[in-house]
Amino acid sequence: MRQAIGLTAAGLLLAGCASAGAEADASRPSPAIERGQAIAARTCSRCHAAGPVGDSPRADAPPFRTVRLRNNPIAFQRRMAEIASGGDHYDMPPLKLGADDVSALSAYIESLGAPR
Repeated sequence: MRQAIGLTAAGLLLAGCASAGAEADASRPSPAIERGQAIAARTCSRCHAAGPVGDSPRADAPPFRTVRLRNNPIAFQRRMAEIASGGDHYDMPPLKLGADDVSALSAYIESLGAPR
């Protein structure tokens, strides 16, 4: 009986530790979102406000937090792929982004509307 109680207590203790670790991981963005944020900072922030707040350096370049409202995620990802392949989009320069980069950038931009 004592052994059963001890094992149960140990199991609950371990479950509590695992749950605390999961909560810490839940507050951290996914690797795709982190990669997309790095791409946005490196490639897009010269013209666009790439974060959750602030104005774009170029007045005619919309902030990313509003870009995500213009299309659903699939349409947005398709449009980003067109731009990355050299498609004309206003006076935006062509982007040299692979499909994985486009997916990561799209995930990041979508995350800007997620509750924090």
